[in-house]
Amino acid sequence: MKAIDIATEYCSKNIRYSEDIFLIDEIFEDACFWARESCREMFQTNSMRIDLVRKIDDVGAEVDRYMHGKRFKMLKNAKQGKNSLCLALISKKATIKWFVQRWINIFMNITTNPKYKTYIDIGSIGLILDENFSHDEDALALILKEEEKCEQKEDIEKWEKDLINMVNSGQFGGEATESGGTQIFLIF
Repeated sequence: MKAIDIATEYCSKNIRYSEDIFLIDEIFEDACFWARESCREMFQTNSMRIDLVRKIDDVGAEVDRYMHGKRFKMLKNAKQGKNSLCLALISKKATIKWFVQRWINIFMNITTNPKYKTYIDIGSIGLILDENFSHDEDALALILKEEEKCEQKEDIEKWEKDLINMVNSGQFGGEATESGGTQIFLIF
């Protein structure tokens, strides 16, 4: 069974009226989840769009936010007969299918159409900035490594300051050796 079929069966049991998908937050969030899963399933079988599968979760949150902001306007326009949702509102299952297809359409516009007003360059999402980063390291380990690097840098800077102060105060110096090198000595 496909994700869109599961979504229509599952969501249609949880709503009384077709409009509920736009009016009740819990149902809207469920519909967004199933739309994301339907999108993932559809792109996994399409060799031209398989690269988008790994970006669905990153960009999906933006699509959810976009749909959330436009949901009342979509419903209002449907009741006025201004969009294709007006035909889908007749049936709960048709409304859910319309919602999933609209979610996928917005996802495609956001990720592939640079002329779209909320276009996101997905090529820059998820780039690994650290050359030494491996996929099995978690975020905490990465943060600890960065903190350790900062502490080491601070320790080196402190050591350099102390060394300069010792030389300036005459506690640290050097003398020429017979071989032509310099010998360092500390005065306690």
